[in-house]
Amino acid sequence: MFWSDTTHLANFGTAKLWPIYMFFGNLSKYTRAEPSSHACYYVAYIPSLPDFFQDKVASIHAKWNTQKKSILTHCR
Repeated sequence: MFWSDTTHLANFGTAKLWPIYMFFGNLSKYTRAEPSSHACYYVAYIPSLPDFFQDKVASIHAKWNTQKKSILTHCR
């Protein structure tokens, strides 16, 4: 099973990453939740979108003003 969430890198600022985790799905959920079971592995780290991304997409996409939220959600 693959899972991801956002992770803040510092207590200040807006630095974030999206780690992707891989879990062995055939284990019991109680076993998977134990840190000592080693059932979770980091597969990759995906950086967050750069600051200039919104400006670039706004200049290209015709319906940016009405669909901004859904476009950013898809890209993230």
